[in-house]
Amino acid sequence: QRRVHGDILSVYFFSSTTTHHTHMVPWTAFLLASLVLFQWFCVSVHGFLDRSRQSVAFPAGWRLPVCGKAPPTYTGREWRAGLTSALSNDNTTCIVNVPDGPLATPCMPKAEYDNECPGAVNFSSWDHSGWLFLRCPPPLKASFAAHDDAGDDYVAPTFQNYSEPVQLRKQYIVAKCGEKYNYYARVWRRHTAEKGHTAEPYKRAPAGRAAAPVVLIVLVDCVGRATLTRSLPSTLAYLRKLSSSKSNRYNLYEFFRFSVIGRDTSHNVPQMMSGAPPPVSRSRWGQKSPICPKCLFMPTFYKDLGYATGYASDHQFRSWYFGIQKQGNRSVGLHATIGIHHDHFFDLHRGFMRFRSYRQCRVQNEGGDVFCSFGEAPRHLCLGGRTSFEYTIGFARDFLTAYSDKPRYMYIHLQTAHNTHMSTVRNLDRPLRSLLHLAASGGAALVVTSDHGLTYSQYAHTPHGRIEWRNPPLWLALPTSEVPEAVHETLLSNSQRLVTKYDFYHTLLALPSTIFGAPSRDLRSLFAWNIPSHNLFAETVPSERTCRAAALPPASCLCSAWRGLQLQEPSELSDIAKAMEALSRRLNTLIPVPPCRPWNSSELAVQSARELATDTRVLELDVRLKGSWKGDAVDFRVGVRFAARSSGKESPSTSAPDVTDVLRTSPYAQMRHCAAEQFMPYCVCEPDTPLGPQGNE
Repeated sequence: QRRVHGDILSVYFFSSTTTHHTHMVPWTAFLLASLVLFQWFCVSVHGFLDRSRQSVAFPAGWRLPVCGKAPPTYTGREWRAGLTSALSNDNTTCIVNVPDGPLATPCMPKAEYDNECPGAVNFSSWDHSGWLFLRCPPPLKASFAAHDDAGDDYVAPTFQNYSEPVQLRKQYIVAKCGEKYNYYARVWRRHTAEKGHTAEPYKRAPAGRAAAPVVLIVLVDCVGRATLTRSLPSTLAYLRKLSSSKSNRYNLYEFFRFSVIGRDTSHNVPQMMSGAPPPVSRSRWGQKSPICPKCLFMPTFYKDLGYATGYASDHQFRSWYFGIQKQGNRSVGLHATIGIHHDHFFDLHRGFMRFRSYRQCRVQNEGGDVFCSFGEAPRHLCLGGRTSFEYTIGFARDFLTAYSDKPRYMYIHLQTAHNTHMSTVRNLDRPLRSLLHLAASGGAALVVTSDHGLTYSQYAHTPHGRIEWRNPPLWLALPTSEVPEAVHETLLSNSQRLVTKYDFYHTLLALPSTIFGAPSRDLRSLFAWNIPSHNLFAETVPSERTCRAAALPPASCLCSAWRGLQLQEPSELSDIAKAMEALSRRLNTLIPVPPCRPWNSSELAVQSARELATDTRVLELDVRLKGSWKGDAVDFRVGVRFAARSSGKESPSTSAPDVTDVLRTSPYAQMRHCAAEQFMPYCVCEPDTPLGPQGNE
């Protein structure tokens, strides 16, 4: 049987072998030959459709956006649609309005649907006993390099000549044949992950479910709730099947008003994992370490319960976390703030940057592999003939399998959605479904979420794009047999209430005791910060919850209502001029001058402006650097707060504004700068300054 474009074609082969019907043999042979040719045609068509990715069944009303024609549209109703229900404005004061008319979506070139990596040459194998085999035809030379993720330096390991199979129990391996490369990452059981409480950390499992509980968190970076819902039809179909009345294996919950707490990854992910506020200064986090010694990180909590913990990420950021760019020779990124708290951690950049074969945004080998951290297409996320998310998801599968007899906690951070056209997230659909299926077969608690929606591109500047930035997805799937009725009703009630990253942290700490029977603890006594949060399993979020009550800044809160400003008003022009001066001063404190170019308020133009409906002292501005810089536009979204503003528009305010937030909204591919050793989104070079070797970060 072959599945072709949603239909099943069954081909049956038969023959007549009896002597009484020998006259039918020619006709039988003809029919057999016809069927074989027909099956060959169907298989060929299936392969073509599969390669072009046209065989994926999209939700009704969603059309594949292809450049060259009018941009496709979808309706406000489709924007509100979710996994099992839809966003509703009933019974809550957090109103989220999206027009019911057609909403434009970005135009995506057809070539960006290509999921194939060029140069996919597999000349090696590494089995589960650790034996590495290379098949490299002469006169090409075969070599390999390997290392474990133990040190903090980025010294490239030395390649060794290969002459015969070698056994290597390392985490990272690169095999080389001429100018072609194969990359490997592997989970080997460690003694440190075998440690834990001697007491049973979970209740006895009922018949039909694996004994060891599993918590799987998948974070798809930089994608809004509505976009992810439209982009993963196969994954959504699988989750709906798990929760269907026929299956009744899982309860499925979607939190429609899950709100960001800050502008980007560094202002959301560490907070989701530690319950800490966004970074402001070194003093907030402690003088000795950028990793917040006061915080109880989520994987540490699970390790104390006896869980083996794993982390896998292809995220590129190595700075701007916790307000500190570097510590000694170590760049501070997701790995340094979160990954190191796990028993096993896979960091694509940290693991493979050590090898000199890894070159950012350049052709990797003669096969044509290209890897860019913020690639605009899957074919720009290739290493050794595989995409970055294949390595990340593969490591997660290895981890879940390696510790199948222990409770497991696995966190995955995928950067695949980081592109202007929002196209590459589609390619996660089938790999993500496969991973969720593996975890669900053992009765895992499944979490799919994001840190924030798309922050850049023209889409991000539209009204619904600004809402999506503030509204990342949060899906929770729990085994039906493990969810008490009272917990189920509370989760359903909270699904339409304002929910924050702090609630996420509180709830995930309560999950082992609520769902898997671990000993209960006073969770609030463990929090290092006095920030409002709710355990979504046990506490009903108030329907009248406000941004202030949830400790959310107005610029980030999903419930904030904005009014457009007319920039022709003299008072507004004066206020905005003051805001541009404050913005220039703020940006100049965030960059080194030189090599970066100093900012000047006279070079900044405000494209649009809004004021908070409930507080006219708060403004949100879309700002652009005048003209183009190296052929690219440089855009920001800026939050400004005045001590006082005139509400009558008859006179300008007399107070100096405070720039509360700056978010660069230019595409990441255009964030070129002069300081090649760090990613600095506020750095713009002089026109005649050459870019550094990693200027395309």
